[in-house]
Amino acid sequence: MRRTGVYVCHCGKNIAGRMNVASLARWAGKLPGVTVARQAEHLCSEVGQELLRQDIRDQGLERVVVAACSPRMHEATFRRVVEEAGLNGYLLEIANIREGCAWVTTDPGEALAKAQALVAGAVARVARHRPLETRSVPVNRAVLVVGGGIAGLQAALRVAEAGHPVYLVEREASLGGNMSRFDRTFPTMDCAACTLSALMARVAEHPRIQVMCLSEVRRVEGHVGAFRVEVEERPRYVTSRCTGCGDCEEVCPVELPDPFNEGMTRTRAIGRPFAYAVPSYYRIRKTGEPACRAACPAGVNVPGVLALLRNGQRSRAAALLTEALTISSLAGGFCRGYCQEACGRETGEAGVDMPLIERQLAQLVEEAGHSGRSYHPAPAPRIAVVGSGPAGLAAARRLADLGFRVTVLERSHRPGGMLRWAGAGQVPALAVLEAEIERLGTLGVELVTGVTVGRGLPLSRLVRDYDAVVLACGAWQPRRLNVPGEDLPGVHHALPFLRELRAGRLRLAGRRVLVVGAGDTGLDLAVSAAREGASEVRVLDREPVRPGVRVLPPQKVPIRFYWGYRVTGFAVDKEEVLVQGSYSQAGHRAENLVADIVVIAAGQRPETGEMAGERLVVDSEGRLVADGRGRTPRQGIFAAGDVVTGGGSVPAALAAGRRVAEAVRDFLLAGPGARWEYSGPDTETVSGQRRGVDSAAGESIPQKQEKSWEGGSVQGPGEMTAVSGARSTRLRLSKTLPGEAADPLLREAARCRNCSGCAECGACAQACRAGAVNLTDAPRVSRLEVGAIILATGYQAFDPSIDRAWGYRYHPDVLTGFEFERLCSPLGPTGGRLVTSAGKEPAEVAVLHCVGSRDRRYHSYCSRVCCMAALKFARTVREQTEARVYELYVDLRATGKGHEDFLRRVQEEGVFFIRGRGTRVEARGERLLVRAEDTLLGAVRELEVDMVILCTAFEPRGDAEEVGRTFGVQRDADGFFLEAHPKMAPMETAHEGIFLAGACQGPKDITESLAHAAGAAAQALSFLAQGEFRVSPGIAHVEATRCSGCGICLAACPYEALVPAGGKVAVQEAVCRGCGICLPACPGGALSLLDCQEDALAAQVAGLLSGEVAWWGG
Repeated sequence: MRRTGVYVCHCGKNIAGRMNVASLARWAGKLPGVTVARQAEHLCSEVGQELLRQDIRDQGLERVVVAACSPRMHEATFRRVVEEAGLNGYLLEIANIREGCAWVTTDPGEALAKAQALVAGAVARVARHRPLETRSVPVNRAVLVVGGGIAGLQAALRVAEAGHPVYLVEREASLGGNMSRFDRTFPTMDCAACTLSALMARVAEHPRIQVMCLSEVRRVEGHVGAFRVEVEERPRYVTSRCTGCGDCEEVCPVELPDPFNEGMTRTRAIGRPFAYAVPSYYRIRKTGEPACRAACPAGVNVPGVLALLRNGQRSRAAALLTEALTISSLAGGFCRGYCQEACGRETGEAGVDMPLIERQLAQLVEEAGHSGRSYHPAPAPRIAVVGSGPAGLAAARRLADLGFRVTVLERSHRPGGMLRWAGAGQVPALAVLEAEIERLGTLGVELVTGVTVGRGLPLSRLVRDYDAVVLACGAWQPRRLNVPGEDLPGVHHALPFLRELRAGRLRLAGRRVLVVGAGDTGLDLAVSAAREGASEVRVLDREPVRPGVRVLPPQKVPIRFYWGYRVTGFAVDKEEVLVQGSYSQAGHRAENLVADIVVIAAGQRPETGEMAGERLVVDSEGRLVADGRGRTPRQGIFAAGDVVTGGGSVPAALAAGRRVAEAVRDFLLAGPGARWEYSGPDTETVSGQRRGVDSAAGESIPQKQEKSWEGGSVQGPGEMTAVSGARSTRLRLSKTLPGEAADPLLREAARCRNCSGCAECGACAQACRAGAVNLTDAPRVSRLEVGAIILATGYQAFDPSIDRAWGYRYHPDVLTGFEFERLCSPLGPTGGRLVTSAGKEPAEVAVLHCVGSRDRRYHSYCSRVCCMAALKFARTVREQTEARVYELYVDLRATGKGHEDFLRRVQEEGVFFIRGRGTRVEARGERLLVRAEDTLLGAVRELEVDMVILCTAFEPRGDAEEVGRTFGVQRDADGFFLEAHPKMAPMETAHEGIFLAGACQGPKDITESLAHAAGAAAQALSFLAQGEFRVSPGIAHVEATRCSGCGICLAACPYEALVPAGGKVAVQEAVCRGCGICLPACPGGALSLLDCQEDALAAQVAGLLSGEVAWWGG
């Protein structure tokens, strides 16, 4: 048996006050293998440590068991003592009898019984411990500081001044954090901006600090001393060449709520975040792709067009529109208004009428004329465009503008392609088409009709006679449902039906019409039927109701929709058509419908069978295969429009035509010897996922479906409504523009909410004399290597709008602390004047403490800073006004240096203190009524005031969970990052090499945050000063003879410490944390922990169960 010493600690009365420690020591001395068993008042003290050293030397101890507090507290201390006495530090075992026994029961007998079991198990286990040795790895000198608030700035500066490189990562556009929005600081009432700006400037100018704003850490790998960090920097769109002259800000037409002033003012999309921001150069705010642009099949920059219109730059707005559509008049005439519908869904109001704007701007373009310029010497290359639909016409127009000689070949006797059948046959739209065809002739485009390429005219001849060929021959073959009765009389397909209707051979007046398919074609047919006098119009679609469907204009005859209805066949009874089918979402409930005329609008297929022999690729749906720029596998042949997509909208075809024309130009400019750069099929287009693909066959139009309809159509029949989901918003529409009432374009443009931030109109780039604006800037990824990481990610304020009782966002004079700070600041919305929303100085003000904190519904903890912040608010109100101030508090906690004096000064200034929580804020006329309990008087009080200030709780940032996962840092019960020990290691984490600074660890005021950050910096510097890191030997071990190399353990390891190696698995010793998660994952039992061997665990369990187990409930 090993010579073992057992040492029981009294821990003051923490242990000795709950059990008989002397009895435990005597009992332990009788265990097998125990040579000596002692008790001590404080084993962790110098006296207790010397006792261990002396016994190890004098008694010749080979193993040591310490029965005391948690190993998290002093395991490292006792391990060092054991090593100093000449024994291997890993021949030690800790029995936790404080947290595990003394603190979990009030029964001394139970505590002692469990302690005996734990000590017995520890003695049995330590006998099987093996000596282990630590290993050292070098440490990188650089430090990563995450967060540019007051704590991050302090930590970065302290580390840099010690001579270490620092990377300071901040997710916002400027350093400063939450403190940048403060007006003053307590208890001295100093200017917050003066204090902070000086510190920000020192950090920005320090040669060893690299500031990375608009950046976030995406990935952390490696281990303590050698972390590999991946940082993504979002584009600023303005380079460091910016001089801050402000020219760009003056011309920017986009106004957005200013987050620095809590949305109480508006600012331009380009500018500084605030006056003393660091970095000082400008940035452009973009908040993602707007719903209107995402919905547009051609990807038109709708916000840019509207912004330029608001700025009075109509010519540039028209140019931006033409840049995407080439023939904007056709887009205006045939536009479905997807953007308008998306805008309406996003805002809950009628969307901006973009088709109206398109038509008006197109007229402006035509009135201005064109100045096409050739890029080639005469004679210009010849290009054949097959098809005169929207794609073909757009390609021809763009190529003619570029100076090429263009011939358009159309198989019909009249050019126009599918445009002649689109738009429900509206006369204005057809007039626009005729005018555009005539205009092409004036540009020198040759139009040849009655020619069918592939039959009468071989494609090979076109390739021989022309320098390039563009195939835009559309999709004309009806897509069949392949159900019984599809060819019966009274059942029509869309295009043949339209031909019959236009020729006057088909009458709809007084007849019942049923349309199968709710795509663009189906909806056009339904509108046509209603206009032609049908007595009843119904539309079937196999898909459930979806928010992406178009809202139709009101008709005399209601158009009824049957969603989720799948047609299974047709039958004819006399002159009626019986439609057979069932509902897919109602248990496949069968229901037959009766109509006089049925029109199938299931989409179209291209007729490209003859193309397969021309070395072109045709897919199973008959579509030509082309890449994203319209290049086919055969050199010199391009394709665009429905012949590639199988069906789409007019704007999408116009954009495709322009895109393919640009590809033709690049091909011809490259010269005859250039390599044909076909890049493979455009899977986005071929799969039908490009915006605006026709949904007639039941395929939905891809939209941003963030909100669902309310009150729209339901399963089964029902009239379509134009009601869309609305959301509450604090944003207002753009300001009223001069001449808005008389100008419909300006009126519509002014309704844009700028929901995407920057509209990419280019006005700022044009105004910038330094050339600092780069609208095509892209995210950048940096890979850093650092030895230590300091997290200083800060906090966020509790949102009081969660509970309507506080009145926040329901009454404009109910403010949060941040809003009050901005209101009082010289840089705020009123220039520092404290006034109500009515512009009047308040006569009475109430300050509510503990909003969201010390409240079991939200946060049970105390935010610690709110009391002093509330006193600061009261002092500010009294300094600027003659208002009476009421402080509604739960308890006043003024524990910091100078805080009690500050409280006394505020009391002496006549502020009224009411002990009780404010329970409700509501309007009473033009004032606010605050109800509060007065616990000292035992009564409910009602106060009429002009302004209410809510002192909201400090809470973890919304991304704290994600950040914790990225860095491998745990969080406490309140959501803040968890320190290694609340007293002994408040800046350290369980993840070695990662430290905490500031309010990310818990609520702190500025003074405490600075001190905490300085401590974190000192901890990091102390660690880095060693130059090396000792790797714990308590890590995973692979028994190579039992490892099959299956790799199951690789996925189980949360730290990626296991890697494949020569058909087996190897352990990266510096990365492994010894968590043991990989052990049960290994099917072959090849993994073990060096300091937790299987035989030792078995012995410990046997020791635990060897005696009385009443403590366990047995």
